[in-house]
Amino acid sequence: MRGRSMVRWTAAAVILFHAAAGAAVAQLQPIRVGFLGAESAEALDTEGAAALRALNARPGVEARFIPVAGLTPGSRALAECDVLWYHRGSTGELSVAERAPEFLAALRQRVEAGAGMLLTLDAPRLLPELGLEDAPPDVRDVAVNDEGYGRRRGLHAFRAHPIFAGLHGGAMLWDADADHACRQVGWFGDRVPRGRVAAVDWGYVRLYEDAKLAVEYETGAGRMLAVGAYTWFAPPNRERRNLELFLDNCLGYLAGRMTAAARDHWTYGVPQVEARGRASGRLRPPPPRPWRRPDDAMVLRSPFAADAPWDLAGRRILVMGREPGGIAEIWAHPLMAFRDVEAALRIGGDAAPLAPLGGERPEIEIRPESVTRIYRFRRAILKEVIAADPAAPVAVVHYEYRGLHPAELVVSATSNLRLMWPYSERVWGTLTHAWDDGLGALLVQDGGERAAAVIGANRRPLQVMAGRYDGFGGSGAD
Repeated sequence: MRGRSMVRWTAAAVILFHAAAGAAVAQLQPIRVGFLGAESAEALDTEGAAALRALNARPGVEARFIPVAGLTPGSRALAECDVLWYHRGSTGELSVAERAPEFLAALRQRVEAGAGMLLTLDAPRLLPELGLEDAPPDVRDVAVNDEGYGRRRGLHAFRAHPIFAGLHGGAMLWDADADHACRQVGWFGDRVPRGRVAAVDWGYVRLYEDAKLAVEYETGAGRMLAVGAYTWFAPPNRERRNLELFLDNCLGYLAGRMTAAARDHWTYGVPQVEARGRASGRLRPPPPRPWRRPDDAMVLRSPFAADAPWDLAGRRILVMGREPGGIAEIWAHPLMAFRDVEAALRIGGDAAPLAPLGGERPEIEIRPESVTRIYRFRRAILKEVIAADPAAPVAVVHYEYRGLHPAELVVSATSNLRLMWPYSERVWGTLTHAWDDGLGALLVQDGGERAAAVIGANRRPLQVMAGRYDGFGGSGAD
């Protein structure tokens, strides 16, 4: 999305961003967890038995084994559980007992009544039988080989989710001691589940956003979470502590024992750009005036800008560019608020050509707190001062024009609210933009209003354009 404003006076751009995330676990009675399995605990396979032992060892959990066979709606064993956990290590077809209508109805009834349910490894294949998906999830094997950076694999939320409390939004859950083929049950590529995607695949330094491995469903008063990879308890695993904390979080979340300031989900579909209305009380900034700068020794001057980079940083903002003109990127971490900030000058009326400042070779002054460009035209001088606030997520671009003829200043900027790597540019989905005449600023937000960037001026522009644009003279959708 590109926003353009046309001004005849001193202009300033202000960029703001704020985000908060966190989670807390309420200290209540032990979580009663029903572990679903074969006819008896003794009949569990190696993986199932290891998972049950891990459950019994978790603090704050009261575990009980519940045989799958013979379960019917209204079962007292299910009614006495806060969370049901079905950990299916078997990779074979669903059994007759797993497909039994009475068993499936019993699970649905208990979850709709308020219980949580955790489906791990191959258990998400039950989702269509439970009526939560139209078709089974995909099953695939992924090669996990040590190519110099280990075999660590895990799951990652979009920003934050309670199942990753204490894990900074994601966790490496699996690190085997040999190369192997890793089984994954989920939705891959363009396939998107009916439920909301809580986490995607994570390997080393890359997020595989199209591998949807943890999906949650809300049905009735309860919640179900399906996790289709990395929860093995029998094999050796160097990330066992992370896995156990992840299990604790899943059980606490499904039991309703966790409160969170943020519970985000991954968004899929074609990103859109939408215009919205916005009105605020009129802001009355002080009138523009020339900036008086001390001529001290802490300044580097050059009569001609070189093709060299510069940056200005505060505690919460980073502004970067190259000496000749423009601003390459403005970051209010972890958000890239704006990029490709460019200015152009027209001197002498509408018939005069528009001269992009990036094509000039200005004088340059670099100070610890600012970058100054001085553009000299025939009978005109334009001074541009860029500064970053040392503490707040705010940057200012200050212009001073002196000339024989009136001039128009055109400023353009691009924003996709890009989150820092390893997120891709698609994660926000829809972006919205709104011109606020009271503030004299353009507000850019994601569709869920979780992130925002503001760019404006201390005088009202003659014209504002916002939408999809290709450049200074590009066409736009709106």
